[in-house]
Amino acid sequence: MDDLTEAERQADREYRQTHGSSFGTAAAAYAEHRPGYADAAVRWALSPAGTRKPLRVLDLAAGTGKLTATLVRLGAEVTAVEPDPAMLAEFQREFGSVRSLPGTAEDIPLPSASFDAVLVGQAMHWFDLDRAIPEIARVLTPSGVLGALWNVDDDRGSWVEMLAQTGPERARLLAQVRDFLQARPETATGEFVLPMVTAVLRATRK
Repeated sequence: MDDLTEAERQADREYRQTHGSSFGTAAAAYAEHRPGYADAAVRWALSPAGTRKPLRVLDLAAGTGKLTATLVRLGAEVTAVEPDPAMLAEFQREFGSVRSLPGTAEDIPLPSASFDAVLVGQAMHWFDLDRAIPEIARVLTPSGVLGALWNVDDDRGSWVEMLAQTGPERARLLAQVRDFLQARPETATGEFVLPMVTAVLRATRK
């Protein structure tokens, strides 16, 4: 983004802010239908953070708590920050015993050097990274870890890969997808398991 003008930077910030905070109207559906995160992926993200028990973890842009659920199950001491009031309310209904508060990645309302790890589930692409990365570094302890996780379709050599290639014509896409699913033995009965994988990026604060 170094080649962008200030006006273009501002437009990009506004786009990220608008679209990154647009999920609140579907908070209940998000909580019900979004998949959680694999324990192994979360353990890998946290592994550079050391052996402190429990690890102090910030779930940043926590949404309705899909990542928090895994962190709690793994024994972490979780604090959640979420900018959308509806998403935060849904989080608090489900995880009333977990500390949670409003805030953004660009303005984290928590003390410096207070977390062993900051994890972000399905949201880091919405951050203004020029502002968010220094804030995340501020709240991390030395050698603390930043982990970003995304659940994505696992299309490695499976029918999911073939599905992803279906329908170059958008106007006819739903019919083509329906025909494809009805023709596959994995999906022909109407209900099926969609294979997914959790992709993780991590970095350690020096």
